[in-house]
Amino acid sequence: MYQIGILGTGDISHSFMKAMEGIGNAGVCGLYGRNLKKTQEFAKQYGIAFCTSNEDELIGQKPDLIYIGLPNSMHYNSAIKALSAGISILIEKPIVSNVKELDHLIALSKKTNTKIIEITRTLSAPGLEIVRDYLPKLGPIRFVHMSFAKYSRKYDAYLRGEAPNVFTTEYSGGALYDLGVYGVHLALTLFGDPKRIHYDCVKLDSGVDAAGVLNLTYPEFLVSIQCGKNFERPYDLYLCGEKETITSLSPASTMTHISTLKSKEELFKEGEYDVFHYAIVDGLRMMDGDEEFYQARLAHSQKVLAVMCEARAQADIVFEADQ
Repeated sequence: MYQIGILGTGDISHSFMKAMEGIGNAGVCGLYGRNLKKTQEFAKQYGIAFCTSNEDELIGQKPDLIYIGLPNSMHYNSAIKALSAGISILIEKPIVSNVKELDHLIALSKKTNTKIIEITRTLSAPGLEIVRDYLPKLGPIRFVHMSFAKYSRKYDAYLRGEAPNVFTTEYSGGALYDLGVYGVHLALTLFGDPKRIHYDCVKLDSGVDAAGVLNLTYPEFLVSIQCGKNFERPYDLYLCGEKETITSLSPASTMTHISTLKSKEELFKEGEYDVFHYAIVDGLRMMDGDEEFYQARLAHSQKVLAVMCEARAQADIVFEADQ
C-alpha cells in the first residue's frame, strides 16, 4: 500500500481525492496547504489523518509518494524537496516551467533513486488506445484539429486588476501551459516530433497568453491546437484522414465520446472512471517497477516540455522561472 502526501488544497487536489476512489493499492496519508484553516477543512472532508501548513513537515512524514498539485511555477522547488528526501513525485502538468528545471530534476532523481511521474491524463485515457488502433483505417492523415477553451472563473478577477496565478508569469501561467499542453501530449504520442512549431497568441498585459493557436507541422499534415481562457467554445477534436475522420466532443485531456464522421460509428463513450483515476493507476504501475514504461513516459514529458518552451519563446512569453 503506497502512502501519498498531497501538496496543495486547490480544485485539482479535490479532483485527485475523487480520482483515488477505486484504487486499492494506495491511500492519502497527509496534506499540506498554505492556509491552515482551509487545509484542516480539506483533511476533515476526506478523512486525512495528518495536515500541516508547513511543507517540510509533510515531507518529513516520509510518504512513498508526494502529489504536487500546486501552481505551475511551484512544482520545481517542491519537487527538489521531495526528491532530495528520497520521495518520488506525482506531478501535475505542466511538469515544470522549463527544460532546465526538468533536466535538474531528472539528474536529482537518478542520484536519489526516485521517480518523476507527470500526471498525463491524455496518455492514460482509455480512449487514446481506441484512437490509436483506429488510425490506420483513416488512410493518410491530412489534418488534425484540437480545441480546448473555456472562460476561466479567474479571468474576471484579472479584469478587475487582480493577479490570479494562472494569468501571471510569476506562476508560469497562460492558456498554452494550462490547456494547450493536452493537445501537445496527444500529438506527440500519436505522431512523434513535428518538423516545425509555430505559436500565435493573444497576450495579456501580465505577459502570459490568454488564447492561442499552436501549429505543429508534420511531413504530410498539420496539427492545429487551439486554446483559450478568456472565451467559451465547445470542446472538439478531429483527426482527418483521406478515408475517414475521427471526431470527439471532448478535449484531448479526456478523449471521450469518440466516433467516426462518415460512417457514424461510435468507437468509445467513456471509461468507468474519470481519466485522472487512470493517470494515478499508471503512476502506481511505474512505482511498482515497470521501468520501461516509466522511462518512456519521462522521455515523452521531456519532449512535450521542449515543444512548449519553443512555442513560448516564439511568442516572447518569459516566466520568472526562466531567469
